[in-house]
Amino acid sequence: MNLFFRYAKNAAKRFRKRLLSDETLEIHQRVVSLEAMLSRVSEDMTRQRRDLRCLMQQLVQRPKLPLPDIREDGYRHDEVFILGSSSSMLELDIAQKNAIQASVSISMNRYLVFWDLVGIWPKYHFLADSLGVGWQVFRKSLETIRSSESREQPVMLLESDFQLAVPVELPAIFFDRDDRSGDHREFAESLDQPMFFRRGSLTSLLNLIYVLRLAPRIRLVGVDLNRPGTFFEAKQSDPSWKRFFNPWDEVAKSQGVHATVADMSKAGWGQGSVLDEFGTLIDHLNQRGVSVSCTSPDSLLVEKGFCTYDPICTD
Repeated sequence: MNLFFRYAKNAAKRFRKRLLSDETLEIHQRVVSLEAMLSRVSEDMTRQRRDLRCLMQQLVQRPKLPLPDIREDGYRHDEVFILGSSSSMLELDIAQKNAIQASVSISMNRYLVFWDLVGIWPKYHFLADSLGVGWQVFRKSLETIRSSESREQPVMLLESDFQLAVPVELPAIFFDRDDRSGDHREFAESLDQPMFFRRGSLTSLLNLIYVLRLAPRIRLVGVDLNRPGTFFEAKQSDPSWKRFFNPWDEVAKSQGVHATVADMSKAGWGQGSVLDEFGTLIDHLNQRGVSVSCTSPDSLLVEKGFCTYDPICTD
């Protein structure tokens, strides 16, 4: 009898192992099937987005690339300043502001909403973040442009999500950014391809500047990354301006850094840092003859060796 029970017990163990193995195999097959389905859905979404973009281009007739002609050296300008949102923007002196205003500048995201705090009106304005407060910022930026009739309209560099909402009379260029995973590491060579993207729209803007052949020299202003807050932070306490601030702004501020390098994993807003692939992006640009520098010696990009320090004024 004991021999029988021992045999039955061993048989049960073997059966259980086989059962678990069969269940594991079934789960694996389901996972593979699900991955294949998600891949097809992703391809369908990409195709539909491309078709929608073509349709929007047909519906909204705009002049192609409202930009200066490309010169013999292959670029449209000598240099471009990218205007970021760091609190260091408030430390610019008159000479530095005049030097930037006399050159070509590209403001980013929320800058145009609060531009009067700095006083530099941009030649181009870039907006890629349609998530969070993106649409609020977009509408307020258009309002700012309309109320500044005496100033030249900036050329808008916009993610294609905004395309149907842009007035036809406003000069605009649209690009794609594959931000579904928060990570797209392929460098674009034309507007037909999604821009490079890694945890921050700055990466997409740098790629776009090359695609549009704007300038061989890119100079970052107010892109420190190792400072908390923004140059417009004082507006946050005003209820009428609160809609322009993201919830992750406070998380980054508590860590003393910019949101693109802050640890957002606990808040559920992505992992990693804009620095993870920044070296790769800089290599892509350098290989194509484009340099990127920072006008602040204390920038995290200078500290980490990604960019050289490049003062605005040398006199």
